[in-house]
Amino acid sequence: MQMFPVLLLLSGAGIRPAEANSRKGPAAWPWQASIFLDARYRCEGALISQEWVLAGASCFGSGPRSQFRVTLGPDRLVLDSCKSISRVEELLPSPGGSEGSASGGLALARLARPPPLSSTVQPVPLATRPQPFLPRLLCWAQGFEADIDPYIPPRELHSVPLRPLHIHTCKDAFRLHPDCPDPEASLPEGSQCTKPPTGPSELVVSDGSPLVCFQANSWLLQGVITWGPCWGPGLPEVYRPVHPFISWIRDKVSNATFPTLAKKRPWARPGTRQRRQ
Repeated sequence: MQMFPVLLLLSGAGIRPAEANSRKGPAAWPWQASIFLDARYRCEGALISQEWVLAGASCFGSGPRSQFRVTLGPDRLVLDSCKSISRVEELLPSPGGSEGSASGGLALARLARPPPLSSTVQPVPLATRPQPFLPRLLCWAQGFEADIDPYIPPRELHSVPLRPLHIHTCKDAFRLHPDCPDPEASLPEGSQCTKPPTGPSELVVSDGSPLVCFQANSWLLQGVITWGPCWGPGLPEVYRPVHPFISWIRDKVSNATFPTLAKKRPWARPGTRQRRQ
């Protein structure tokens, strides 16, 4: 049986669930990518190989491909000083979608300048099977404070713990909200949901944010946060699982360069300091 090369990535990339809530900032999530249209912040994505970023199709809107830029690394939210920045060379919508579609589809963006991999820039392995519905399972996304100016990138992204929500309960929550359209018509087919974010401060989960779950001693990209029927406090988050798109990703990313399994993790353990160069 042929193994999907993305799964040969460094096992356990990033941080463990018990440590995730105490680590803030993009450096804690080395696969995290930010997408800009010119100088305007659009959304998040996930680095799945050295050349390719996976995001929601809605991230790219109707803007011309040549004007999108992708940033990576701990300084990726500061566009002017980011060390790892690339324009989008190629944009591929998932089957059944189109560029700029808001229908909950996914999109692959090929980077014109693939970044050098390091402790702060690493691809994330993909989940190739459906996530079992375990109500107490804890997965993670990235979010920002609700009062953000839409024209200014968030200064910091926070780890947001999310638990799965049954799709029927999810649809009921949208159906009962007075400002939401009928979820049967507006919720993209194949979508899954999580419970609303909880915590001391109200956080908005970033559109396109990778939803990662810790399984078999490794972080796996389970899905991509996409638009739901509507947005509001207390409403579920909607994500598009990646496992139905594995064949499409394998076909399109076959010529990309994938890192091989390393004997030693290149990142420092949480709570330790790295020696300055």
